[in-house]
Amino acid sequence: MTDSHDDGFLTGGSERTRRGVLAASIAGFTALAGCSSDDGTTTAGGDGTATPTAESTPTPEPDSEPEPSGSLTPADVPQAEVRGSHHPGPPRFTSVGQRALGNVLHGPGTNTNLSPLDVELSGVDGDLAPFNPDHEATYEWSVADAPDGSSAGVDDASVIHFEPDVPGEYRLELDAPDDTHELTVRAFPEEDETDPQPRVTLHGEADGDQFVLDADASPSPEGDNTVDDLDVEFYVDDRDRENLDGSLSVEDHAATVPTDAVTDAVRVHAVAVGDRHSVADAVRLEPDGSVTPLNEPPAWVEDATIYEIFVRRFDDDVTFQTIQDRLDYLEEMGTDALC
Repeated sequence: MTDSHDDGFLTGGSERTRRGVLAASIAGFTALAGCSSDDGTTTAGGDGTATPTAESTPTPEPDSEPEPSGSLTPADVPQAEVRGSHHPGPPRFTSVGQRALGNVLHGPGTNTNLSPLDVELSGVDGDLAPFNPDHEATYEWSVADAPDGSSAGVDDASVIHFEPDVPGEYRLELDAPDDTHELTVRAFPEEDETDPQPRVTLHGEADGDQFVLDADASPSPEGDNTVDDLDVEFYVDDRDRENLDGSLSVEDHAATVPTDAVTDAVRVHAVAVGDRHSVADAVRLEPDGSVTPLNEPPAWVEDATIYEIFVRRFDDDVTFQTIQDRLDYLEEMGTDALC
């Protein structure tokens, strides 16, 4: 099988490449968990950037083919670009009266929150929490702006479940050690969870002197909505607002922005709205005119073999180092990546 990655992290199909992916997966898990290796060497630098330990990066043998310069490293894990920031992540889309997803999955309790990484990967709404938190630091949430008639508030805790009480757009603030971060929460009118959700796929390209974003909104075949019944809303990621000189121009299911208004990477989210709202899709705009879909899987995963690890079963005798010591076995099984 030939491994490839759309953005050039992986090339070729050698066994050394497969082993590099596995080692990078191990190092990435360890970095996300904030763990240390068995020799006590931490896997995250002082600035919060994940760095591989000596054991987690295989050294090519002298007579072997060298690893491609673009091989995966722990810094390539999702949201690696903001590991030094405590920003809680992308805009949230929910509805009035919607239950916390943690409660839906696990029942009510105090440990049912989803992390910002869970939200980033799944596209669902969950509890709100600082990313990459310092457990000795203090984090404080507040409601900076809310629709007329709202009395929604936030708990005095680092991790909160925000419950909007009227439809509209809310702006929350997280006071963290590194900065005060803004987060948009869009609350739609109360929805019937038995109604099927529409879908949206966001496409984009540079056309002349502007970016053109087209939202392909489609109703569920199980519902009564048609394409004409669907609206589309566009949101610039709060983390990237300072990189956009101006705002989006929106008409129906499309949005435009001048290319010279994008001074650095800008993520744009789109959500379709009918009887219910869809899971949002997103693209990233670059100053060079390129547009990157953020939710499309890379081509190499289409025929990859992925081995799942149940980290909740870890104990003193089973650690990330245990798995790393068994990379040869996983490689013989034909495993391409770990999750």
